[in-house]
Amino acid sequence: MGAIAGILYESSLHVKEEQSRSELQAMLRCMASRMDLDDEKIPTCQINNLEVGSDRLLKSQGIVIGLDGALSNREQLFDQCRGSITGDPPDSDLECLLIAYKTFDEEFLNYLDGQFSLFLADSNKNKFVVARDPLGYKPLFWYQNEYTFLFASDIKALLISGLVSQTPSIDAFAAYMTLG
Repeated sequence: MGAIAGILYESSLHVKEEQSRSELQAMLRCMASRMDLDDEKIPTCQINNLEVGSDRLLKSQGIVIGLDGALSNREQLFDQCRGSITGDPPDSDLECLLIAYKTFDEEFLNYLDGQFSLFLADSNKNKFVVARDPLGYKPLFWYQNEYTFLFASDIKALLISGLVSQTPSIDAFAAYMTLG
């Protein structure tokens, strides 16, 4: 198991850096049982107004990727990307995701197979993606208001951040029970 979490602020005017880091650390500590690392060693990264963390994190040339889960088509994906890259096949799913993103840009999600939730932040292109596998094997919860977007592998992490109201919404509950 693994976990991902992040907080994206509309602008730096709405948050102090140490506040955002402590909110993210609280979210990650809440999911420590899902990760192989203790909460003191969970990798985090800040890019502009985005603060992210995961027990599986890759940073490369302005791109940050976090992954909860696994790809089941790593070799096939590498073969599809072979024309645009040189070298040996990637050693990890994270490296494979990076190669797929560099090859297919935003369409890389269409080529993924497996059980996963992920985030990708590209500071070079000012892009941010949060996604999970089409069947939803790996959980991914998110919350958005006018200034903030939060995501995590566990709903408790959103609540512990202090940025999400813990008062139940009857309308949201009814929609969840009706639509799933």
